[in-house]
Amino acid sequence: MNAENDDTSETRQRLFEQTKAELNAQQLANATSFDTAVLTLSSAFLALSVTFIKDVVSPIATANWLPLLYVSWFLFCGAIISTVCSFMIGQHGYKTLRDAAERYYIKEELSAYSVSVVISRRIECANILSGALFVIGVIAVLFFVFLNFLGLSQMSKPSPSPTSIDQRGQPTNTFQQVPNQPTPTSSSPTSAKDQSSKPGATSALPTSSNSTTTP
Repeated sequence: MNAENDDTSETRQRLFEQTKAELNAQQLANATSFDTAVLTLSSAFLALSVTFIKDVVSPIATANWLPLLYVSWFLFCGAIISTVCSFMIGQHGYKTLRDAAERYYIKEELSAYSVSVVISRRIECANILSGALFVIGVIAVLFFVFLNFLGLSQMSKPSPSPTSIDQRGQPTNTFQQVPNQPTPTSSSPTSAKDQSSKPGATSALPTSSNSTTTP
């Protein structure tokens, strides 16, 4: 009975060690892929933001929300630097871990176990920092591109001219008045009498030839 329990315990321990080794290998592969992806994508987004400024928003002084662009560049550069630093920490840590493993397993120095914990935490912190900087940089550059495209679309819309707006409520012009022409006056009897009463004017009436004279 005890032998069966010992065999079961050994089997469980062996499976645990095997599973742990597989998980460590997968974790290492994921960390390597993560670092490579952050390094590549950070460089790509940095280049795309520069291309956007050069081809779409030119000159740069006309762009909106320029601080977002500068912040995204700073974050992408920080992500690249932190990723490179994680590689350097890992390379330096492997040598330190080999020495600590020898002291812990062979020389039975229990203090060497803390070395592996410190180095793994350093690498993990560098990976988290690079990932956080990359995500915030992507958000910043996406907001910058969205706000500038929104501004360009508003500028492209035709706006009504100010003259049409100003003249929309104005009254129409009135016609120009034509000056009245003088009408010709017809001759009336009063005008004939006036002419005959003038001195020197001859009478237009005929005189009678049979006028009698008194003796």
